[in-house]
Amino acid sequence: MRGIHLSFAERNFYLWAEEPRRETVPPLPPLPKHLFEAGLFSSSRNTPLLRGTAWLPSSGNTPLPSSPLLGEEPDRRKKIVLASHPIFVLPLTTEEICELFGKEDFTPLSGSRLLPGNSLFWGTRLFRLAENLLARESYLPSLVQGEDSSWEARWIPVLSEDFEKELERLAGTFPGVLRCLTLRGKEPPRTSPRQSALEMLQVLLDRIIRARLQKRRSKEVRTKPSNLHDAWIEALQVPSPRIPWEKEEELREFSKTLASWSRPARLHSASPFRFCLRLEEPPVGENLWEVRYLLQSKADPSLLFPLENLWSHKAHFPLSADAFGGVPREFALAALEQGARISPRIEGSLKGKNLRGFSLDASGALHFLKEEAPVLQASGFTLQLPSWWVRRKAFKRVSLTAKVSNASSENDSLTLDALLSFRYALSLGGEELTPEEMQLLAELKTPLVRFRGEWIETSPEHLRKALDLLGKQDFREILASEILASALAGEGIGETEEFPVERVEVEGWFAEVLEDLRQKKPSVPEELPRRFRGTLRHYQVEGFTWLAALRRWGLGACLADDMGLGKTVQTLAHLQREREKGETRPALLICPTSVVTNWRKEAERFTPDLPVLVHHGSSRQQKKDFVNTVRNQGLVISTFGLLQRDLPFFQEVFWGSLILDEAQNIKNPETKQSKAARNISAEHRIALTGTPVENHPLDLWSLMDFLNPGLLGNQNFFRKTFQKPRERFQREAALAKLRNMTSPFLLRRLKTDKNIIRDLPEKIVTKEYCSLTKEQASLYQAVLEDLKEGLATGVNAGRQGLVLATLTKLKQICNHPALFLGDGSSLAEGRSGKMRRLVDLLEEFQETREHCLIFTQYREMGEMLQKWLQHHFAQEVFLLHGGVPRKRRDEMVEVFQHAPEAPKIFLLSLKAGGTGLTLTRANHVIHYDRWWNPAVENQATDRAFRIGQKKNVQVHTFVVSGTLEERIDQLLENKRDLAEKIVGGDNLWIGNLSDRELQELLRLDPEALEA
Repeated sequence: MRGIHLSFAERNFYLWAEEPRRETVPPLPPLPKHLFEAGLFSSSRNTPLLRGTAWLPSSGNTPLPSSPLLGEEPDRRKKIVLASHPIFVLPLTTEEICELFGKEDFTPLSGSRLLPGNSLFWGTRLFRLAENLLARESYLPSLVQGEDSSWEARWIPVLSEDFEKELERLAGTFPGVLRCLTLRGKEPPRTSPRQSALEMLQVLLDRIIRARLQKRRSKEVRTKPSNLHDAWIEALQVPSPRIPWEKEEELREFSKTLASWSRPARLHSASPFRFCLRLEEPPVGENLWEVRYLLQSKADPSLLFPLENLWSHKAHFPLSADAFGGVPREFALAALEQGARISPRIEGSLKGKNLRGFSLDASGALHFLKEEAPVLQASGFTLQLPSWWVRRKAFKRVSLTAKVSNASSENDSLTLDALLSFRYALSLGGEELTPEEMQLLAELKTPLVRFRGEWIETSPEHLRKALDLLGKQDFREILASEILASALAGEGIGETEEFPVERVEVEGWFAEVLEDLRQKKPSVPEELPRRFRGTLRHYQVEGFTWLAALRRWGLGACLADDMGLGKTVQTLAHLQREREKGETRPALLICPTSVVTNWRKEAERFTPDLPVLVHHGSSRQQKKDFVNTVRNQGLVISTFGLLQRDLPFFQEVFWGSLILDEAQNIKNPETKQSKAARNISAEHRIALTGTPVENHPLDLWSLMDFLNPGLLGNQNFFRKTFQKPRERFQREAALAKLRNMTSPFLLRRLKTDKNIIRDLPEKIVTKEYCSLTKEQASLYQAVLEDLKEGLATGVNAGRQGLVLATLTKLKQICNHPALFLGDGSSLAEGRSGKMRRLVDLLEEFQETREHCLIFTQYREMGEMLQKWLQHHFAQEVFLLHGGVPRKRRDEMVEVFQHAPEAPKIFLLSLKAGGTGLTLTRANHVIHYDRWWNPAVENQATDRAFRIGQKKNVQVHTFVVSGTLEERIDQLLENKRDLAEKIVGGDNLWIGNLSDRELQELLRLDPEALEA
């Protein structure tokens, strides 16, 4: 291990190594080569190391190690002193400084036997500060005289208050090693940390600017400067800052001229005050507004002093101007001169030698607030404006409010296709105006008036037109769905030519419904069903009450709780309660085949009084018998496979509730089963899903259109309003609006939230990085060559199919060559890196007698693994895929969960076993290959990580390094936050990549091949 430190001496940065006292085996390479091999620098150079002296805390003749990894703790009984030690240092070029400090962190160095010191991390922060100064152009050119009396052209930083604070923070964490170095045998400088940090910042900024200017000048033809000005300009752009000019007097005069020119900018930093303009409202009954000139203390912003006091001997001032060398007066005059170029009002006040400020009428105050204040603030002035302006960022404007006058009564359910009447009312900031107030405002002749204790902007002509509009209006009709959507989105309804309709106002019961929807806490509690066998957890009671409230209001509900939180139990409690309240119509439940038995058993357990009919299989009842039979049922269970096939049966009944379990099955609105679900009549609709949106925003539209038709408009409206703005331009406003409109109908709780449930253990996710065998690598490369040839000779129409086929082949090769070849060959461990890792893990689980689930998306892979693992471990291995009959599936789940000598390994295809199963006996989950959809993979993991699990769940995700698996895994990690916001991804995007992007994604890196 070798420690790497950064030091600064004689206006340059150096790296040097802290060598451990014990001998390193194997020996470490020379420092420049070591830094290159570790990836600190992209290119190697043969720069000779320089001799230097490091002044370090030492015990005796031995320097203290900076880390326990670099040496043992010294004997603390000996005195610690600052002692000199000879070292070799590597001077850094500007390019190397930018490359070094441009890194996000230095964590990867630990694998290369390099230990980064704190000085490297501190240097990165200094570099970020220099970059910010560059971005804001907070620097000036200067001419200074160096230590050897030579004249140099330098770039110097101009620090605003924010930059000053950041520099102070840097100085507070200044590592001493940065100033421990000397090159000429003398002791290091005794400057303060802030002085040292400022000097380093100046040098760093100067070098970066020169490097950038040098790149721009690389192709220019340069001539010898003919005058001092040109020589100075030249020296600002080349690596050496020295000005080759022999006339000393000219250099001094030019330096004074530059200092005078840059004085205003430097005054801003040097002054202990800010220049402040305060807009004061007129007293009641008067019309003149006042803008006052003030000085605000930087040390204490609450201290404000009238500017005229600077020149008054009688007025109180905290410190005399002379105490600051006259800087406040000079700063104030410079600020006024700058402000006069921006504001004609400031310019006019200076002509009258008025240092108090200036007066404005209402029109002038409005112009100052809207036009001049923003420019002055952007130019560095401090503005103190009335709180009503700052708080609201705008005046209260007169607008229209749409008032719904005949909303549904409390005894009626809210029907989204019902027509409701509304009218417009004139409002001010959402508050309705009386006719007398409207007339008063219309008669005023000033654009800025005090009204109801606040200042508002008015336009007499605008108000007269509004009064005419209201005088002519009649009641208008609009769909209840549009009113509900507008109210939830916080927008207006209807259209007018000139007036914004800013909000919808409803009264009575409809207003209570809206508030309850937003809060998801119904104001009317729901009594728990008396005949329910079981105890609901606190969050399940909330879900049950929420379902009952939306049923009472006639609105569909999506219960999107995390897998394992009891969506089934909450739904059954809701159905039982509706039955007890007098509901005689049956509920229709559509679910995947794999969970039909689970629903039936859960109903028998929790709601034994609820008659249940399973409509599935060849023996299911036909149309006439079906209609007669279901009349006496409380719950009819059927499957998505029969949804479209038996649709005529289902349409013959008006159901009390229509429930879709695993409702992501209707995410595509164009499929037959999605359309079939919409064509079944029911009093109430419920969707159950752990993944309300998987791949695309349109999933949400499809779900909501099933639950509450018309709420999000038609597909074209949805795409225009929500989908395109978010996908193309990442507009957060569209996301927020969509969330506001859908959130009241979607209840989602996560089991990782300790406020929801406290009796689940932890889920620990580990990525198992595997390598390729030579056979796998050879096949992988051959497939890439075939793709390259196909792209070169193929037509565009078949390109996406070719790419997706290649993707499948590469995934199969990463799993095992036998899966790709399909030749029935052996699954010997030596042929696949994943197989070897799988066996290693399973052998560990066998020793500790732990149970494991293994997921794969390929049925063939599961079958081959089952055969090989049964032979290898001499025990039965379960396999569940889409072809396993439901009866056999239920038997395997029962045995695995409860039998004393159950198999320890359960193989599952991701589609067949990823949802609807409880397999909490397993505390290990292995994803042998990736579905590349986080939502689907999480659902599969939740077969074990759910209520009833008493152990920590270990999730092992297999990823082959150096292949498409690793790169797509990185993409998923980077975009996980976007997936949480509503939109995820699928594999179709890969086919749209360019040839170069595709090759970069699929390439085979050397690290993929096992050693």
